[in-house]
Amino acid sequence: MRYSGAYVAVLVAAVTFSLTTLERTARASEAKPAAGSMMGANTILRPPANFSGTLTFNINRYGKRTLLQAWTEYLLPPACTQVSMGEWKPPAANIVTKYCDKNTTSPTMKCGKVTFGTITGKLGNGDCPDTTFTFAAIYYKWEAHNNQSVNASAPPNTVTDTFNARWTTPDKLFREAFTFNINVPVVRPDHETTAFASWPPAVAPRGTWTQTLVPPSSDPTFDFSGECVQEFNPGGPTICTLRATCPDKCWFPATTHPAFLKISGGTWAVGNFDNYTCVFDNTKSAGTNIWGYDYVGRAGGNVTYYRAQSPTLKNTGSCGTTFGQRMEIHAPSDPAGSFTPYGNTNTGNINTLGASETLTTVTSIRAGVPMTETWP
Repeated sequence: MRYSGAYVAVLVAAVTFSLTTLERTARASEAKPAAGSMMGANTILRPPANFSGTLTFNINRYGKRTLLQAWTEYLLPPACTQVSMGEWKPPAANIVTKYCDKNTTSPTMKCGKVTFGTITGKLGNGDCPDTTFTFAAIYYKWEAHNNQSVNASAPPNTVTDTFNARWTTPDKLFREAFTFNINVPVVRPDHETTAFASWPPAVAPRGTWTQTLVPPSSDPTFDFSGECVQEFNPGGPTICTLRATCPDKCWFPATTHPAFLKISGGTWAVGNFDNYTCVFDNTKSAGTNIWGYDYVGRAGGNVTYYRAQSPTLKNTGSCGTTFGQRMEIHAPSDPAGSFTPYGNTNTGNINTLGASETLTTVTSIRAGVPMTETWP
């Protein structure tokens, strides 16, 4: 593969290059060995040169593999001949990286794949501009369709993989160690779907609902399990003083029961059915991207009270309330306490929730969908 000048510019612009003990030397007239990179502008390494460095790449998910580094050993001008392209020796444990493992007991998932090859081109340091060299190249391709990698130093809204690799030459004059940080964007749900589940006696007369997070169309197999969703109050009144203006039409000023005007602020672990701790637990797995239950409705004591006392229910035969619910998600790589909204009206941001009752029935409403049941 031929390496063009335009490609160099793209890579250099995308990489943060910080080498901790890098030696910079003047040109030498005699033919002495040196090491150079296709991307290491103005850098010449002279033996003995053993350094460690960190390279950070911001790349897209999936797609083609990304060239991370390409090094070669050569003789300084005026000789400008290649000695060896050397080779990359990543520790075996770092081929499958430690992140993206879904917190399983026997992790097989990995963030991406490290591969090696050769590439031809010119030295990035400006030496021997008329000479084409062969370089030992190291590549990376992101493969994990999840946000499970965790790195406290990752930039906001990114997921990071980290691994080590070392470039060495056969004459042992060069042994250069690198830490590679690979950043990709966090993927958020496009929206959620809602399905009614049941009227379980333990929480009656509240209805139970399950939700499924829908990935963006550009990544339809994305797995959000192990992430955390939380409901937030999008605004609106929190207390009532006048019956005529109160959204809860069952409420009245003399009541001993507060108006039902907002969500309780629940959290759920995605993929962990009936798990409200936001800690991934394989024993509670409900399937990819499912979360629940969301219990929506009045408690039984409130229903009984309003059936007997509510002026609206006595006059019209029914009463009820509705309010908003904004759903947001937290990925493992997000800063603590950071949540991001997803979806649109009744698909996450913002959902209509509510409850109503007659003398014989109760209704649970989620995402604007009502379900009615005879109770008790």
